[in-house]
Amino acid sequence: METIFKDKKVLVIDDFPEMRSSLRRMLDSFGVESCDDVDSGERAIEKMEEKAYDIVLCDYNLGLDRKDGQQVLEEAKHRELLPYHVIFMMITAENTMAMVMGAVEYKPDDYLTKPFTKEVLHTRLKRLLERKTHMVGLEQAIHNKEYRKAIAICDSHLASKPKNIMELLKVKGGLCIKAGDFELAVKTYEQVLGVRDLPWARMGLGKSAYYENRFEDAKKTFEGLIEQNKTNIEAYDWLAKVLVKLDQPEVAQEVLAKAVKLSPNAIRRMNQLGELAHENNDLDTAKKSYKKAIQLGKHSCLKGPEHFTGLAKVLVEQDNTDEALEVAQATRKEFKGNTDADLQASVMEGVIYTQRHEEDKAKEAIGKANKIYEENKGEVSASVTMDMAKVNFAVGDEEHGKDLVQDLVRDHHEDDKLLKEVEAVLENSSLKDEGKEIIEQTKKEIIDINNKGVYLVKEGKMEEAISFLEQAADGLPNNKTINLNAVQAMLLYMERNGKDDSYIKKSRQFLDRVAKTDPASEKYQRLAAVYQGIIAA
Repeated sequence: METIFKDKKVLVIDDFPEMRSSLRRMLDSFGVESCDDVDSGERAIEKMEEKAYDIVLCDYNLGLDRKDGQQVLEEAKHRELLPYHVIFMMITAENTMAMVMGAVEYKPDDYLTKPFTKEVLHTRLKRLLERKTHMVGLEQAIHNKEYRKAIAICDSHLASKPKNIMELLKVKGGLCIKAGDFELAVKTYEQVLGVRDLPWARMGLGKSAYYENRFEDAKKTFEGLIEQNKTNIEAYDWLAKVLVKLDQPEVAQEVLAKAVKLSPNAIRRMNQLGELAHENNDLDTAKKSYKKAIQLGKHSCLKGPEHFTGLAKVLVEQDNTDEALEVAQATRKEFKGNTDADLQASVMEGVIYTQRHEEDKAKEAIGKANKIYEENKGEVSASVTMDMAKVNFAVGDEEHGKDLVQDLVRDHHEDDKLLKEVEAVLENSSLKDEGKEIIEQTKKEIIDINNKGVYLVKEGKMEEAISFLEQAADGLPNNKTINLNAVQAMLLYMERNGKDDSYIKKSRQFLDRVAKTDPASEKYQRLAAVYQGIIAA
């Protein structure tokens, strides 16, 4: 019996009672005193919500028409039920390429094939526990998205030259990327590569190059990783992203298709292939990919209305409006009570009825969408807003169409790619003659608001600046620049005059808005660090 296992809380997930009992006996012999077991993925998620575990042993195959081990892992990660220190080990008797690739790419800490001995399980778990040493102290900072603080904690541990130095450097490199400090990320990964040629370190260099807009360097790195290991799925994903940036969408689709062939059970990648094929006007591949994404989503927390509406859009373009309408209506049934799904379904119904020249039904559908949009302003994605603008113009509702494109410009006035899409929408509308002027005037409106706020801060009129920027941020919840400048003004005021509860609350609210869309923003990270310093003082 070893003390290393004594205080560990373990969850065993397997649909066979005999296997659960066998694993419990093994764990008992290791000295584990707290062990729960469940027979399904659904129950496993419930247990992880109820209790914090240190070790999770999960079988891959958990029964027909139920969540499998891959879906348990993806949901646990998606819902942040697996902090860094927790060990998740996938156990299976299967070894098909699709299953292995699907399970491994969600990055369990280890993968164990049946049959295995007690000694093998003991050795693997002991090694993983040693590797995870020092992770507990990092978790709160990471959970709070305080990446600078987490990096400092890593450095503190690294200074003592621990046994798990490579694990800590791996975590530190990832944190540097999340913090937007790509220069430090490169130094960290190069430090690793100076000792050992580890694929994850080269992957980190490739990601850093991508974020620094060094796309050719990133391309070479990811191609090299694929050449070294033809099953490196993550490298395919990143190479496809780089190729899109290099304006090679057809080649990007080919790369993503290879990844899907290797690992066909990843719902997000399948949907991305659908989107890319749709953009490339490869409607057959898009249709097939969206349908597969819907199928994969049956027991997955990652299923979304966009999989259904993506398919509906393709069907409309193929002149199959009957099936498109069925898919749009299925979206609402599949995501009952989900406002976003209801909105997307209504927009698609508007598109479909417009194509079928059923004007009254089209206006009714888009009218419903406009109502939902107004009730949830600030929470609707740019892509859905863009679709709404198109269909409003199509049914002759110029006023709503113009309002929607102006909302897009106000929220994303520094996003050149999105502004070009807005320009294309206006070019195909009744407002094509004044499209560029609408965009420029709306951009100027936001720039003027921002400049006024900055001017008031420089003049030392802090309370006036805060009031002005706070009002602007509340009216523009998706505008990163306005929200961060409002935070900056409030933090500057508190640095000079001491804490203010209302400013602390508002600063947190505005920081959280930006964290949802761009947590790697250098300015966000810097202001988040100042915020933490103020509330800790």
